[in-house]
Amino acid sequence: MMRPRPFLLLLAGIAMLLALPGALADEGPGPQVGLAGSYDTSGSARDVAVSGGYAYVADNDDGLVVVDVNDPTNPVRAGGYDTSGYAHGVAVAGGYAYVANENSGLVVSLMVSFPLSLTIMLPLT
Repeated sequence: MMRPRPFLLLLAGIAMLLALPGALADEGPGPQVGLAGSYDTSGSARDVAVSGGYAYVADNDDGLVVVDVNDPTNPVRAGGYDTSGYAHGVAVAGGYAYVANENSGLVVSLMVSFPLSLTIMLPLT
């Protein structure tokens, strides 16, 4: 009984690969990702939530920073609120921003209907 030779198997595999249409086709480089714009907060951004054309940034010891991102190529500061602690997380729902504030152990809820003038509505323990 004759055993196949490894070289012949390799050669047959290459021939089959070349014979299949599209087997070596270039599918392209994949999704193109690039920087549209940026805003450098004065603190250390820990978390972000986006709602209604605004980005709400938990900015560590600078509290909550609100950035207008309606034009993603030119984000600008729209407002903010000093949570007097370390803001580490943020979520936005129902017209409020909920900020996890490490230093005081509170979650602060802020009205976000008018981001230029955020006010504290209800501290939660």
